[in-house]
Amino acid sequence: MSRNEHLVILIDDDNISNMLTAETITGIYPIDKVLAFTDPAEGMQAVIHSLNNKKKIILFLDVNMPGLTGWDVVEALGVFSSTELLNLIRIYMLSSSVDMKDKIKAYSYQYVAGYFEKPLEERDFQDILFKRNYIP
Repeated sequence: MSRNEHLVILIDDDNISNMLTAETITGIYPIDKVLAFTDPAEGMQAVIHSLNNKKKIILFLDVNMPGLTGWDVVEALGVFSSTELLNLIRIYMLSSSVDMKDKIKAYSYQYVAGYFEKPLEERDFQDILFKRNYIP
C-alpha cells in the first residue's frame, strides 16, 4: 500500500485547527481529501467504519474536547485487538496542552504513536511519513 492510500482523519472540536492541520498535511502528502470532524463521536464512528473496512488510518486526535475527550476516543478504540490497531492505525495526539502529564499519558497507550503540540508543523508530519513512524 502506498502512502497516498492511507486515510487521514482529524478529530478536533476547533474547526480552524482542523483546517490548518489539513492544509499542512495536503501540502506535503499526495492525498485528495483529509476527513475532519469537530464532533468526536462522529469522528470516532468514521474511524471505526474505516477500521472495519481494513483501511489504514493516520489519526490526529485533540486531547481536550467537550463531550468525548481524545482519551475517551482512544479508550473506545481499544475494543479492537491491539494487533489489529497496530497494523491499521497510527494515532497522534495533537493538542495545545503542554502538560507533561498529557504526553506521558499518550505514550502509555501502545497504539498512540506520538504527541504533537498545535499547530502541526510540516517537519512533524514528514517525520511521521518518512522516518520512524511511517506506516508501510
